[in-house]
Amino acid sequence: MEHARPPSELSLEGNSVSRADAWKRWRKQFHVFLKASGVHKEEGSVQASLLINLIGTEGFDVYETFKFSNDTEKDDVTVLLKKFDEYFGVKPNVTLARYNFYMRNQEGGESIDQYVTALKLLSKTCEFKTLEDEFIRDRIVCGVKNTIVRDRLLRTDDLTMDKAIKICQVDEVSADSSRVLQESRGASAEPVRVDAVGARGGAGPRAARGRAGGARAARGGRGGHRLRAVPDGAGRPPPLSSSSASSTCLRCGGPCVSWADCPAVSVQCYVCQNYGHFARMCQVHKGVKKLYDIGVLEDENKYEPELDDDWESFYISTLIDGSKIDSVSQDWFEVLRGEWGSENFKLDSGADINVLSFKRFVQLGNNPNNIVVNHKVKLQSYSGDFIPIKGICNIKWWYKNVQYDLKFAIADIDCQSVLGLQACLLLGLIKRIHDINFSKNSDLFTGLGCLPGEYHITVDRDVTPVVCAPRKVPLSLRDNLKDELDRMTELGVIRKVTHPTPWVNSLVVVAKTNGKMRICLDPRPLNKAIQRAHFQLPTINELATKLNGAKYFSVLDANSGFWSVKLDKESADLCTFITPFGRYQYLRLPFGLNCAPEVFHAKLKQLLEGLDGVESFIDDIIVWGSTRREHDVRLNALFQKARDINLKFNKDKCRICVDEVTYLGHIFNKDGMKVDTEKVRAVINMPEPTDCKSLERFLGAINYLSKFIPNYSQHIFPLTRLLKKDVEWCWEIGHKNAFDKLKKLICEAPVLSLFDVGSEVLLSVDASSVAIGAVLMQRGRPVEYASRTLTDTQQRYAQIEKEMLAIVFACEKFHQYIYGKSKLTLVKKETSKDEYLKRLLVYINEGWPVHKYNVDSDLKYFWSMRDELYSVDGVIFKDKQGPRTYETCAVPVQRPDIAPPAATGSSDLL
Repeated sequence: MEHARPPSELSLEGNSVSRADAWKRWRKQFHVFLKASGVHKEEGSVQASLLINLIGTEGFDVYETFKFSNDTEKDDVTVLLKKFDEYFGVKPNVTLARYNFYMRNQEGGESIDQYVTALKLLSKTCEFKTLEDEFIRDRIVCGVKNTIVRDRLLRTDDLTMDKAIKICQVDEVSADSSRVLQESRGASAEPVRVDAVGARGGAGPRAARGRAGGARAARGGRGGHRLRAVPDGAGRPPPLSSSSASSTCLRCGGPCVSWADCPAVSVQCYVCQNYGHFARMCQVHKGVKKLYDIGVLEDENKYEPELDDDWESFYISTLIDGSKIDSVSQDWFEVLRGEWGSENFKLDSGADINVLSFKRFVQLGNNPNNIVVNHKVKLQSYSGDFIPIKGICNIKWWYKNVQYDLKFAIADIDCQSVLGLQACLLLGLIKRIHDINFSKNSDLFTGLGCLPGEYHITVDRDVTPVVCAPRKVPLSLRDNLKDELDRMTELGVIRKVTHPTPWVNSLVVVAKTNGKMRICLDPRPLNKAIQRAHFQLPTINELATKLNGAKYFSVLDANSGFWSVKLDKESADLCTFITPFGRYQYLRLPFGLNCAPEVFHAKLKQLLEGLDGVESFIDDIIVWGSTRREHDVRLNALFQKARDINLKFNKDKCRICVDEVTYLGHIFNKDGMKVDTEKVRAVINMPEPTDCKSLERFLGAINYLSKFIPNYSQHIFPLTRLLKKDVEWCWEIGHKNAFDKLKKLICEAPVLSLFDVGSEVLLSVDASSVAIGAVLMQRGRPVEYASRTLTDTQQRYAQIEKEMLAIVFACEKFHQYIYGKSKLTLVKKETSKDEYLKRLLVYINEGWPVHKYNVDSDLKYFWSMRDELYSVDGVIFKDKQGPRTYETCAVPVQRPDIAPPAATGSSDLL
């Protein structure tokens, strides 16, 4: 890009640490510039020259001090960067870095985003590792300048860094909006009317009402406050200021009186829960701006209606000041048409009633006389503030050509029009969805399950039972081992035995990262005697086909799945193992038995049979749906079934209702299936092989992902040749290129479409000199790639023989997908563009010359078999029995099924 901005010159001011930081920052900017300008594609010498040119005078002086072994190193940008790294390399002082981090507080005028950015930069040298987010969260709580926000953070359960940042951002935005609105009101010729009842004066109705309410409260009557005996001086407010002492009492709001005579002396405030003042005079509110949403109510102007016992309360979660409507997002707004005009309503599912300002009520042509003034309705915001209203009125509105008669509260302030929950449901603007009640299903995520029935392990009686000698356990692990044995005994997984048993297995002890112990059985001798009840496990491709069209997913993990299967007494004796504390035996199906996976899978599959949109692979269960409601219905059905069969889930390994999920090493979403990023990262981090074993590990890891790589076999061909017995290990540049190419391809792996049984199939095949490949496609997107390397004999085939071999391979490989398809399209890439084959097709289709010497020299090879050659849709076939009819040729486009001769080889391609 021509307009990419280069980094500024490197500045080396300050101490060695600041210079090192400056270099790191400049290096990152330089790499960004290389990519943005496209120079990263140039040779290393060009990049090296650009580095020296941009680094500036001070950086160039540092460059002049470098010593190079040869001129080539000077032109190698990697060498230059390494030398600069070594020059500026300063090991950070972790103690000092953490001190600076812990002492960093939010400064005046600094936004929360700026503060968090500063904390994240400071944490980079603190070596917090996996605890970095938690330390940043703690620093935000301790260092935020707003004490009210800090209190809110401390009260938040399960506070994370992201939650803390969000809370601070919301407070910051609210404060800014309040300040702007307050300034605009102060400058306005006609301020927004807030107090519609009366002015705040000693003789006004509010003062009288305050005294009356306080008097009622003092007598124990109804006043909205609670009473208790208060010690002398308890809850006493701060001394009055000189400006207010002569006019208004800061405890009750009436004329200034002594402490003993104040009616609020024994009243508990419902805001701060302290005693000695009315809620409207609460000191907590002083200096805190009260919001409807962004509309401001200073405490001394707060509106409070005169309330009777039979008044009905309605709550409004959001009421936006009318002067700020233009800046509000339109994501949750809807326009309704009235008799005299249209109105843009905010959809508020938290509002109990619809709200329309009196100003808009009149502007829309409504008659103010229709407002019911003698009402029993009070309107409150989410903060508890009362909203002044003119009254209640029913108004006719049209939405999608349907008339609705809606009840509105006419607000006596300029505010955004609001449609409440009931109106939104009536108009179909908000729909209730079938939700997942986790509190109701919490029993499914605790404890150990036990599936119905018992399992009997069948053994070959001709095999002699084996009693293994006890294995020694390190002394440091004995206490933990005993604790784990006791825990498993309490769960009913194992029990201690003293009676003789023919089989005694060894114990395997594994220490977990959390310090606990995992006990496993080592039943290798027993596995040789077990007669397995073989059960076919589904492949990932079979499971993926069922997920076609899904948009919402849940994955659940059966908690200690195998332990959910109870063993009968005879089988429990087979699973006896010896420990330093005596012999124990498993009462549940243990891990390690060769029959355990298929036994548990078959049992769970049988129990879950009949549930739509639910599949399992051993202990991993996936639920899906094309809509949120469909998914939730299916998930609730699974929960009910799990409760019926006493199946428990591991909450830590479950993912509920997500649009993308990792299942069996693959990522599924609405677009299809893609490779798991963790597996890609594992492949990318693998070093270059140094011997056959390390190469086999690499090929084994990437082979699992081969379905995502086009022409996979051709790319691995140079590497697989190294594994042949007669080939000596020699890692050369060609092998390195193939190794790097495979890593690149797996990073660029496409998202595979999920197979749709009802859609047309496109099968594309190709052949190279060393491999054949195919791709199954639907709707122009790949479903799966397949390839294989040719044997030495097959590599000597003619090219058209290899092409036919590719067709046969594709039909056999994807037989499970394409069998029974009435519209199967085979795409032959090379025939249409290969001049050699095109000239041969001319002879076949138009006739051969009378004499051999008239045939092109490179095609004379086919003269002797000219009568056996024929073509179908541009594909050349050779039939030793003589030409057959079109209907019996191998794999033509119009054939409804794959022709058996293509698979058996009775009709083959030359």
